[in-house]
Amino acid sequence: MNLGDYDGTMSRNDAIKKYLGLTTPASWSKQTKRACEALGFAINTNGGHKRPPSENVAIVEWLIADKKANEPPPPPKTRNKTKRESKFMGFKRISFNVIGNAQRQHISLEPEFIKALELIAGNNKLQWLSDTVADYIAKNGIESSTRIVKLSIVNELLRRAKK
Repeated sequence: MNLGDYDGTMSRNDAIKKYLGLTTPASWSKQTKRACEALGFAINTNGGHKRPPSENVAIVEWLIADKKANEPPPPPKTRNKTKRESKFMGFKRISFNVIGNAQRQHISLEPEFIKALELIAGNNKLQWLSDTVADYIAKNGIESSTRIVKLSIVNELLRRAKK
């Protein structure tokens, strides 16, 4: 409900029930009291006093505005997360040892690089990766294993294309 939609024709408690989802008379009374205190209206505790429609409208509108102000922000759109997940869905993690390096190397490659690696090395992928990374590190110093592998795959494909 937008502010101004409640015109006072339905009872205040019915409006509180409909627009705020409160279903018990105790919750109606508690919320009405909060709104009256905030708006400076007299708080009726004996139940015999009927409020004018203008006060009922002000009470309901205040409660709606208060509810909107205290609602948590909407959750982030899942579409962005889905795009990101689908972008990295095809990546494959490969782990291998490098000669002269005690730590196991871990890389993640896109499907295109995996296909190219299979074309270049076939069943000897892990050995090719180990030799390539060890050779590159020996010649050029330490760098990212993933970057080394991708660069080596591209260079090997270019070398083969020139033949």
